This record gives sequence, structure tokens and C-alpha cells, in this order.
Amino acid sequence: MKKTIIVLLIISIFSLGFYGCTQQEPPQTDDENLGTENQETPDEDQQEPPQEVTKEVTLYFGGPNAEYVVPEKRTINVPEDIEKEDYIKRVLEELIKGPETENLNFVIPSETKVLSVNIENNIAYVDFSEEMHTKHWGGAAGESMTINSIANTLTEFDYIDKVKITVDGEPLAIEHMILEEPVGRNEDMIAK
Repeated sequence: MKKTIIVLLIISIFSLGFYGCTQQEPPQTDDENLGTENQETPDEDQQEPPQEVTKEVTLYFGGPNAEYVVPEKRTINVPEDIEKEDYIKRVLEELIKGPETENLNFVIPSETKVLSVNIENNIAYVDFSEEMHTKHWGGAAGESMTINSIANTLTEFDYIDKVKITVDGEPLAIEHMILEEPVGRNEDMIAK
């Protein structure tokens, strides 16, 4: 009799323990649901960041005597699915960072920002911030290095033949010229 009571007691304890472990939580009341309607669980709708790829680009910087622009190869990481305009903006940002090669010179003031890039009919329309004018060192040679650097860098891409450069939506006007028309590649300005 004692054995039977002990066995029944053990079975009851296990049954209660098992029932307690499998019991579901009671449904939440409206007060408990406030502010949680749009919350996502950590795994829901989370996208993995886009895969990055490494690309080699050719940038043109001012030569030692500001007579020619000189090519410099550089590798950059960009998202695999990057749009053309965003890619060109990234390339221009590398140009703004300046050369890594000794004896080459900056062609765009480092404070300058790329405001926008649009590509239509093989013309890249590039708009820079006001620092392109206000921080530029000027001079005919400096102006030439800037224009030829941008044009030759962007025409490295087969989908760009010319570049229209603006500053805050107005034509580039560093010192000696107002650049109202798109400019193309200038092979004569590239150091051989």
C-alpha cells in the first residue's frame, strides 16, 4: 500500500512538472499589446548586407609640374549591385581623397563633396559642393588639372564620353573659364 502511494505520488509530481513545462502563456491583453504591433522578430525581414566586390579604377592626378595629369591605379570596394551613378560618385570621392603616389598633386580640394551624379546619353552630369570654388587654389594650371583629371577619370568608363561639371548647380568657374559645355577625354593632357 505504501509503495502504491509513493508510486502514485511520483507519477503525480512528474505529471504536474510535465504539464507546467508544456503550458502555453496566456494571451496578452490589449494593454500588454500597446506599441508592439509593428515590432519585428530579429529574423523577420532582415536582409544581409550586399556583397562587396573589389574593383580597380584609374584616377588622374596632377603631375609634378602641373603640365599633365598622371594615371594612378587604385582598388576600391563597392557593393556588388551598385548603380552606375553611385559607382561614379564613389570613384570621384577617391579622386577627392587625393593621390597615393608620391610627386602627384591633388586636383580637387579635399573639403569638396559630390552632391549628385546623373548619367544620360553617355554624359555624366556631376555636381560638386561650393568648396570646389571656395577652396580651390586657382591658377590656369590648377584649373586645367582639375578639369582634365575629372574628364579623363570618368571617360575611363565605356558608358561615359563626356562630363558636365557644375558647382551647386551652376557651371564650374574656378578662375579663367566658365565651363558651360560637357568636356571629353583629353589624351594630350595625359602623361606618357
